[in-house]
Amino acid sequence: MMKRTVMFGVLVGALLGAAVPSWAVDLKWGGDYRLRGFYIDNLTDADKNTQDSAAYYSSRFLLTLAATEDNVSGVVTLAAGTDGTNGNRLLGATSFGPDASGVGLVEAYIKADFTTWGIKGGRAIYKLGNGILLDDAVDGVWLNFGLGGMALTVATLKLVEVTDATVVGIGNGGAGTGTGDDADLYVLNLGGLGGMMPSGINLNLFATYLTDRDSTLLVGLPGDTTVTTIGAAADAPMGPVRFKGELDFLTGEFDDGSGTTVDLSGLNLVVGVKIDAGIVPIGVDLIYTSGQDPSAANEVNINGLSGNYPVGIIIANTGARSLNYRDGTCLSVGGFPTYPGGSESCIGGLGLTAIKLSTGLKLGPPTLDVAAIYARATEEPVPGADTDIGIELDAMLTWALTKRLSASGGIGYLMSGDIYGPNADEQTVLVTQLAYTF
Repeated sequence: MMKRTVMFGVLVGALLGAAVPSWAVDLKWGGDYRLRGFYIDNLTDADKNTQDSAAYYSSRFLLTLAATEDNVSGVVTLAAGTDGTNGNRLLGATSFGPDASGVGLVEAYIKADFTTWGIKGGRAIYKLGNGILLDDAVDGVWLNFGLGGMALTVATLKLVEVTDATVVGIGNGGAGTGTGDDADLYVLNLGGLGGMMPSGINLNLFATYLTDRDSTLLVGLPGDTTVTTIGAAADAPMGPVRFKGELDFLTGEFDDGSGTTVDLSGLNLVVGVKIDAGIVPIGVDLIYTSGQDPSAANEVNINGLSGNYPVGIIIANTGARSLNYRDGTCLSVGGFPTYPGGSESCIGGLGLTAIKLSTGLKLGPPTLDVAAIYARATEEPVPGADTDIGIELDAMLTWALTKRLSASGGIGYLMSGDIYGPNADEQTVLVTQLAYTF
């Protein structure tokens, strides 16, 4: 009896094993936890007589899971943290008892790589060039083609999805059905051009076309908007010297709703050189971006869509004083006399003309980075106004406590220029961070 039972069990196991498919999926997961503390003073108006100082914390947790089988991968990145509406809390809307904290979806995409081409679809973080124009999570489909040592990317991206009230279906189409106020971006990027140049040089050429069907993304006025961008980004290490730069031309137009066509135009030029010879490295960055001419009635300045390029701890940096998971902004200041920078300055901003000198020093486990930035708005806020933003001094000390845990603390100090008005007070941002990556 025992022998029959054993044999029956072996037979059932063999049949089940034949029926169940064999999975060879490679699962990988990782993420990071970041806790930041802030203190800001005089940042909203550069006036010490107005109460605008604040101290608060922000917390961000990212978790990425990637499943890969053969040449196909599925990737999901989730984010949990401060909701962004208020400070003085870490993970919820209240500091008492259970809270209603939510989890945000940063990325969710499928990617398949073949011998000479690949495809990716879903929601993913996409960086164009050096991030001056766009560096954010977007929905879209990417096609990648290998051309020898070069790579061609063709993408269609959905930046804004606003549907109308009509149910979309065959036979019930109407005016605007299925389009709503959508904003779509089409991208053509040719990278890896450094293979045609001396070793180590990387050059990207790209062109984009944006159609915003009701100015939902850009201007906020009724009427169609179109923007064409042509740009080039380069990264060239040459021994102890490293060169990095980008040049962007933007042009387009929108209908202001009354039948009048308004032109959109912009220019970005960023050049950086870092010399890593000797004990102390030296970096020099030159920045010029166009701004809104206050006397131009039928022309609006544009410098990007959702840029992520922090210049300093204060200038063109929201992450060092807000709850945003991105640090940088478009390279165009605006909103004076409020803070110098912000995503709203991608459209109608005053531009930025700046020079940044930076260096660093290794003190054993800790590393000290310091920088000095002189900045002006490229255009006047109003005709005849001053454009001097001021001089920012930054210092950041980072300590690798373990292989994956680091602590850092820094200060940004802006000696306010006359763009804030005569006798404006200095602006200060203190930031601390504890980060764990796994």
